[in-house]
Amino acid sequence: MSFGLFVVASAIAVGCSSSSSSGSAPASLAFHAEAPALPGFSYETGLQPASGPAQMSLTLVAAGNVLVDAAATANGGTVTGKPGGGKLALDVHVKLTGRLKVDAGTVKYDGPIPGLAGIDVPIGGSQSFDGLLLDGAPAVVSASLPETKLPDVPLGTVPGHLSITVAAGSKLTTSFKGTCVEIHGGKATYTGETTTSGTLVLRSQLVLDIPLVKPLDLPETTVPIPSSAKPLVSAPVDAAGAADSTTGACPASAGDGGAADGDSGSVGTGEAGTSDDASPADKACGALGTKDDCNQCCANAHATGNKALSTLYDACLCSAPGQCQGVCGSNYCANPSSATAECLACAGSSTCDADSRTQCVQNGGECAAYLSCTSGQACASKP
Repeated sequence: MSFGLFVVASAIAVGCSSSSSSGSAPASLAFHAEAPALPGFSYETGLQPASGPAQMSLTLVAAGNVLVDAAATANGGTVTGKPGGGKLALDVHVKLTGRLKVDAGTVKYDGPIPGLAGIDVPIGGSQSFDGLLLDGAPAVVSASLPETKLPDVPLGTVPGHLSITVAAGSKLTTSFKGTCVEIHGGKATYTGETTTSGTLVLRSQLVLDIPLVKPLDLPETTVPIPSSAKPLVSAPVDAAGAADSTTGACPASAGDGGAADGDSGSVGTGEAGTSDDASPADKACGALGTKDDCNQCCANAHATGNKALSTLYDACLCSAPGQCQGVCGSNYCANPSSATAECLACAGSSTCDADSRTQCVQNGGECAAYLSCTSGQACASKP
């Protein structure tokens, strides 16, 4: 289903630059970056009402990304964003799970609401912007959801259905501000920060086809979506012929501290700490303050390598004679989000993590570059 969107405008920006050389041929730069919009978001209503023959609770989680594209020109030591060359997009999907508790005569039930598995509340929008947003106001996308009744949700073995309405006042807003463009060794990266927050308002009615049990209007639920500020770092793009330069407030290198013992990115690399010749994108990851942000940054900067490592890991678990094919074949191997406890236990005791990383380093290329980023920038040593 689609929802109406109200989109707010953006701003033009260019920044001051420093350069290690000049006179380089002009180069066109096309950046792309994306990151989870609401990582870790989860909200549970608790059982409603507090008592009675029927009670229900809902749990909401969010998935989806903030995406940024920007175009610029590098001429010598000057990087200039192209008018109308930027785009900020929001693509979030809210999923629901629930618990139903019924004690009405002969009907007794306390368990999940299976029909919620198919419910998806999409929230999205996009807005173009000028320049690189290194100065001035950020680009903003504001998505307001009109009041919308979702499809009725069956209650499984319990006769009846659940009605959910996304009520007026539901809104999600994301903004993006550029911070840095860095060119080094013929590669360019674009760094910024995105902030997302909002509110989701739900009205629910529980209708049980049970004698003497009336439809139950549940209290309107206002779900706060706290502000989530996350760094956004583009994958390196080709800037052949452009002079080394920095434009905007570029982060310093993360330093020379070694990676913590057991750093998952250090297997077989023979490297520790932050290398002075690391790419600007890797250095930007090392400058981030938390383990999760650093790892996500490396995954964004080396998306191809991260995917290659995942493919090696899945092959070790699932491909005949995979170490956990017997217990994971019908769940994780078919759908990674459906892993059973038995499968997770097998994966945890397997050698697939170490084996896939060793193979990744041996394969070289972007796969090894991804591990070099996580280990060289000491992601595992961060809080």
